[in-house]
Amino acid sequence: MRHLISLAAGLIVAASCSACGEDATGASRMPSGAQARSLHLVLNADLAVTPESLWLATEATQSPGSRLAVFVQRRSVNGGWGRAERLPAPPDTAGHVEAALVGHKPCVGYATTGGRPVVTCRGMAGWSPAPDPRVAIPGAVFNQLEARGNALYLLVRDGESMAVLRRDRTGWVRVGDPVPSTSQIARLSHASTREAGLELTLEAVGRRPGRRRVLGLRAGRWREIAPPATRHGMGPQLSGAVRRGSTIFLMVNDAERRPWRTSIVASTDGGRWKPLRGGVLNSGVGDAQGILTLAGGRLWAMWQQSVARRGGFEQRVYVARVDRTGVTRRRMTSVSVSSGPGSLDLESAGGRLWSLDLRPGPSPGAMHAAVTRLDDGAD
Repeated sequence: MRHLISLAAGLIVAASCSACGEDATGASRMPSGAQARSLHLVLNADLAVTPESLWLATEATQSPGSRLAVFVQRRSVNGGWGRAERLPAPPDTAGHVEAALVGHKPCVGYATTGGRPVVTCRGMAGWSPAPDPRVAIPGAVFNQLEARGNALYLLVRDGESMAVLRRDRTGWVRVGDPVPSTSQIARLSHASTREAGLELTLEAVGRRPGRRRVLGLRAGRWREIAPPATRHGMGPQLSGAVRRGSTIFLMVNDAERRPWRTSIVASTDGGRWKPLRGGVLNSGVGDAQGILTLAGGRLWAMWQQSVARRGGFEQRVYVARVDRTGVTRRRMTSVSVSSGPGSLDLESAGGRLWSLDLRPGPSPGAMHAAVTRLDDGAD
């Protein structure tokens, strides 16, 4: 999953769903969601899916006033959610939670208040901590957890540089050279299944705001594989570049516009970035931000738009299919009233497509992770 820049913290109340039949693009009626209700306040969440099970990792409180902790819930694809398991996490959990599958084994990564990376994986004996990444890089700060088949990768910040670590049998080892990245936002792509295909997206936040670079790992070094994307303002970079064949796709979240604009650009054979047909994803009014991801062998965009309303923001979540010809099959999957953006994810397994977003709970101040199976029209 992916951490987001929020307008505020916490959800307020559910909105009427009378607008959920069809949106302006003619999308079909949105599917129903299944909320994991055993936790009170979910601050962020991430989803990992196998053909048999859904694994939901959350940073949440169990009850009003309780301390934050990291929890994992499992659901069979045809059943209900099991009881939330509290991971053996440090008491100062404070970071965007991310879930990844190594084979069919779930792993969860997150940060402590000081940024220390913590990774926990589930084996036959239950959940157990992975080796400490700070043995490999003493000052490592958590940024992202990703899996490639049977390999687990960790993107960390080390002072004024970024580094990628891969878990082996004895601990964590660095992959490639350090990437200088003072005041930059960085995300690994998850489009590749081999180390040689690892790609890294960097967004400058310093002297040249909005300058995005895409690097690929080549012969052990990170090298630019496309010209910098410079025509958009700075904004939350929630997902990395995604490669399909010779084309690299990049979602750009521009928060310097009013309203915030989310759009998709593409570079083919290392050429300059070009906008896709229908690539500006904003639908009507409201600030937009979102993710670009592969699911079920297809490329998808998922984004949310926040429109100021009395008592909070009207929050609408959309998905759309993306290919070299443009953006198609836009559809709205949820609408609620919140106080700002929350976690988003889209995953596929066994021919089924699942989406994750955060929605209001039944009591004031509560917030739950809603996991929805999208119907055949979206899949």
